[in-house]
Amino acid sequence: MVQLIPMDKANYKRFLDWAVPNYAREQVKAGTWKPEDARQLAEEAFESLLPEGLFSPDQYLNVLVDETRDRHIGFLWYGLRDGEGEKFVALYEIVIFEAYRRQGYGSESLRALEKRVKELGVNKIVLHVFGHNEPARALYRKLDYVERNVTMAKELGSEGQVADA
Repeated sequence: MVQLIPMDKANYKRFLDWAVPNYAREQVKAGTWKPEDARQLAEEAFESLLPEGLFSPDQYLNVLVDETRDRHIGFLWYGLRDGEGEKFVALYEIVIFEAYRRQGYGSESLRALEKRVKELGVNKIVLHVFGHNEPARALYRKLDYVERNVTMAKELGSEGQVADA
């Protein structure tokens, strides 16, 4: 069974060392940011959501632990938000380390999150997933998450021709 354990300073540093460059790479891969700007934009995004780092208000940064094997299997970060007259939880990041993928930990982690969210008195989780991340999208659909907004783009060649993909 997966437990969500609050991060300590050492794990927070490990999380940022992974998450910031990963977010920058994903934004570049999605075509949203230019490679030369991506790192700075990612750092700014994290700083805006985590202005007090590990102790930022309404932000919950967790280590994912398989309690049966006492193994650190990933990270999960969520925040309490208020929008459209209701409170909700924004799932900002979930990562299962490569060695533990495809073993059910993603589903277990999301179920553990759902329990936590209910304990906060909240009944909605909202997340963003990159369109190119089909394994994550499939996991969310399997757990009854519904796509509410899809952004699409088409790259055109300089003469109005479709660029080679």
